[in-house]
Amino acid sequence: MNQSPEIEFAFDRPVTAEQLRPLYAQTHWADKRSAAETSHVIAHADVTISGWQGERLVAFARVLTDDRYRAFIDDVIVDRSQRSRGTGGELMRRLVDRLEHVEEVFLHCEPELNEFYGRCGFEPYGKCLLIPKIPH
Repeated sequence: MNQSPEIEFAFDRPVTAEQLRPLYAQTHWADKRSAAETSHVIAHADVTISGWQGERLVAFARVLTDDRYRAFIDDVIVDRSQRSRGTGGELMRRLVDRLEHVEEVFLHCEPELNEFYGRCGFEPYGKCLLIPKIPH
């Protein structure tokens, strides 16, 4: 199924803890994060991408990076209402494009998501997945 046309993706649109916490609540790994912890995570991310339906946050990911040699993608979340609609794939496509100049891009995921991330260009690498890059 194709991504819903009403999703707007942005690297520069501010995200608040109040907007992100409903997405975190849909996970088993971030559902206990407080508003203060969530604000801290947002403030210390080097790159964030968000997907919006109007004013509602429906997709999010963050990156910790030196923006040259290493990047670690974390907290990739798509709202249940948008799963299997192409939203996650589009979020990752845009994020990978944004990081294409970085030598190595890592992420950690649950084993059941390996197939999804494989379709996004990631390959298994130990307990992480990695997009191999040719040194510049």
